[in-house]
Amino acid sequence: MRLSVVLIAALLIAPAFAETLEPGVYPCRTPAGTVTGSGFVVYDDGSYGDAPGKVTGSTAYQLGEVRFGGGKNDGKRALVISQTRIKLGKRIFCNRETALPQTVAPAAEPVSEDKAAPAAPGAKLIVVKPDLRR
Repeated sequence: MRLSVVLIAALLIAPAFAETLEPGVYPCRTPAGTVTGSGFVVYDDGSYGDAPGKVTGSTAYQLGEVRFGGGKNDGKRALVISQTRIKLGKRIFCNRETALPQTVAPAAEPVSEDKAAPAAPGAKLIVVKPDLRR
């Protein structure tokens, strides 16, 4: 009886870790604030990249950990502390600093001949001749 109470209390007190990361840019830093080369970008579809706009691998989440496949973090595992923070190794933390930019392009309006843009003026060539007399 006493053992079961202790186990239940331990389960209630144990920290709960997030199971996913929000999409965005995650630079990684040491406790002193030095930026490391382990930063990455997480995309909506679960893929990740070494830089924005570049997909280099995938992420897999299991039991509060994220595992990287491909790219510069290939084979690394990290503890998911929250949906915007991970601990990579013993002393490197990666925090989401910016969300992914929206890639929705505005709809282009058809250009009619009445509203066509005026022709741009041509470039002018200016020649400067130095005065060589002394």
